[in-house]
Amino acid sequence: MTALLKHPRPRRDLGNDPATLMPGALTLSYETESRFILVSGNGMWSPRQLDEHLRDFADLVDQLRRQHIRIRVLVDLKDAAIQTPEVTRVLAHGTRDCHRDGDRVALLVPGSLAKMQMRRILGTRHHNYFVSESAARLWLSASDWS
Repeated sequence: MTALLKHPRPRRDLGNDPATLMPGALTLSYETESRFILVSGNGMWSPRQLDEHLRDFADLVDQLRRQHIRIRVLVDLKDAAIQTPEVTRVLAHGTRDCHRDGDRVALLVPGSLAKMQMRRILGTRHHNYFVSESAARLWLSASDWS
């Protein structure tokens, strides 16, 4: 069962932001069977929208850490657009201190351009990049970091 932690935040006061002409969505949930955090993103995001999402994500990670649950994250970005430089700065800054040794984040990406952008922004220390959800889930479920 997947529990939706929060409904997507309402889009408010974003009309003057050029990145929101056709705003995308970011969702966050927790899958109790696998104990994976699920993140999904599509379209383009505004810096404010991403910042709010990253705060919610950090809150969930903190909650799971207090329960001694290992951090395993499946991020589906197959329908996400290439983001603006401002949004990528928010992403890099907002995730910089979020993960610890032993955490794993699998990103599902649509192709090589998105993979290159995400690698440049996030690196590979805690992250790995996939086009197959089953391969990503297998990597997240592995008991060692090999």
